[in-house]
Amino acid sequence: MKRKVLLVLVLFLPGVARASVQSVLTENLVVQSEKAAYPSEAKKEIFKKAIERVSWKYIKDYLGEEKVQRETLLLRQKVIKNYEKYILTLYPSGKLRRVGRFYEMPVSVKVSLNNLKILLL
Repeated sequence: MKRKVLLVLVLFLPGVARASVQSVLTENLVVQSEKAAYPSEAKKEIFKKAIERVSWKYIKDYLGEEKVQRETLLLRQKVIKNYEKYILTLYPSGKLRRVGRFYEMPVSVKVSLNNLKILLL
């Protein structure tokens, strides 16, 4: 009897855990542009800017504009530098294309708000 209960719990709990994790994930589509000599440089900078843009958006939502302005350097060093802990996926959602002297590309960013809040505490 104990085995059946344990088996049911083992099979049931991962689904519950996934459901709770999914409720705090957000997916953002960011279109960034960058002036660069080569497409590879542009792509690297576009990803970097997308990370910063999405990170600052949620940090400001959580801490407030005033505190973010006071602690910008600290937040950049402690939180944005460790973006791998709260940005779960980062990938292009379209092709890199040239627009005039700029390269432009849409980027999809999936953020774990729980992980970000843990870093901010």
